[in-house]
Amino acid sequence: MFDLISEGKHIITVLAMIIPRFLTVMALIPIFSKNFLPGMLRNGMAISLTIILVPPVMLKVKMTELAMPNLTLIILKEVMVGFLLSLPLVITFWAAEAIGAYIDNQRGASMASSMDPLTNEQTTPLGQLFIRAHTTFFLASGSFLVLLDLIYTSYITWPVTEFFPTFSPNVVNIYLGLLDRFMWLVIVLSAPVIISMMLAELALALISRFAPQLNVFFLAMPVKSAMGIFILIIYLPLLVSNLMGQLDGYHDLMEQMGRAFR
Repeated sequence: MFDLISEGKHIITVLAMIIPRFLTVMALIPIFSKNFLPGMLRNGMAISLTIILVPPVMLKVKMTELAMPNLTLIILKEVMVGFLLSLPLVITFWAAEAIGAYIDNQRGASMASSMDPLTNEQTTPLGQLFIRAHTTFFLASGSFLVLLDLIYTSYITWPVTEFFPTFSPNVVNIYLGLLDRFMWLVIVLSAPVIISMMLAELALALISRFAPQLNVFFLAMPVKSAMGIFILIIYLPLLVSNLMGQLDGYHDLMEQMGRAFR
């Protein structure tokens, strides 16, 4: 009876060591936000995904080694690992939302910002549209299965019981490159729509120069919005293919990170 209770404590303790990595990834990805998935459902999903990792970890971790200070440090380390794993993927969601917000800001629709229940943040109408579309692509393209594979592989690359893996000097360059990647996605992918609206604004400025009696300020927002939406409809297939390509490139990026952490 005592052995059964001790074994149960061992299983629960090991599960508490493993699950923070999954919970951190799920907390950062919008599709698993608390407004989309209730806490009980999200925790149950995380437990169901991590329960298969308990037996191999139990073989490496003895109950006598799990003092409270060590357990606390392991949990904090697992949260950090989850953040490092999810950051390259989450940046694509942030970029999709930022593209829509950038376009809305240029066409003067930022005043229509509202609370997005998916991210629990203030965002613009096109920002909400793009992040929902990107979330749909994430699920439809099978990227969630790729994410699961990478998380499971990370337990080999960076085991629960190891605090620091062998870092490659390339790790810093990879994570600094994520900022470049984010800025490139936002500026380059929104450029066709932004440029078209700037040209429309320039045309309105010329009209106001030669026809001062015309109320250009009243016409600016609808004209720029019409021009931006028209270009966006034409440009949308290319925009979608680029965002899908970012999801496809996530696997290659994580393989590079895996080699850098070995």
